[in-house]
Amino acid sequence: MPTLTEFVLETLTHPLVGRLSFRYGAARVYPEGYRTHIAGCVRDGLIRPTIDTGVLGTTRSELPAAAFVMEPRPGEVHPMFFHPHSFDTSGTNVFVKTTLSANELADLRGEVIHEATHALQDWERRQLDPRTAEGAAYLAAAMTRWLWGFRTFGEIVNERCSGHSYSLVLARRLLAAGTATFDVPADDVHILNGLVTTGAEGRYLYNGIRVQPRRVRHHLR
Repeated sequence: MPTLTEFVLETLTHPLVGRLSFRYGAARVYPEGYRTHIAGCVRDGLIRPTIDTGVLGTTRSELPAAAFVMEPRPGEVHPMFFHPHSFDTSGTNVFVKTTLSANELADLRGEVIHEATHALQDWERRQLDPRTAEGAAYLAAAMTRWLWGFRTFGEIVNERCSGHSYSLVLARRLLAAGTATFDVPADDVHILNGLVTTGAEGRYLYNGIRVQPRRVRHHLR
């Protein structure tokens, strides 16, 4: 099985990511954002996939499935955390478990895209309210899960019971439409934003990942 970093890059650059192209309120999701910007940051070491719980500053009982750490300044390493339960280690290497089912792998790819969507928001320095930021990430992740063959255990009966459920139903509807790129209807944005779980407001910083080149001012004589 691939290493964690190889799995992240494989997901970000896969042809199926070409289906992730939409506007969600003020948030924008587009394939080259994953393939070029975020994958490039992973290759350059500015984004570091990790299972090191120390990057979060929380106890093991509070660990999320995944998290992108936005707090570092541009040019510093931004950890992209994944829960250790899906991985094996050998020395300093982290590998995706060979025992994961197809459904579990599809779910893990969804987690990669969810956190990469937050990374893309940070890359663009796009100032978003936390619910819109999470709604866009939930939807991109749900689309990813379907694209990689995710299966639910029966039909989703109550689609509004959680952000996860509503995003799966919405993603399936939008993918079935077959549109290359689209604006998510405002009603769906409103509903999903009301269902998502957000982190502490202070973590949504969007201060950039790369250092922006200085602009050279030319003085006319």
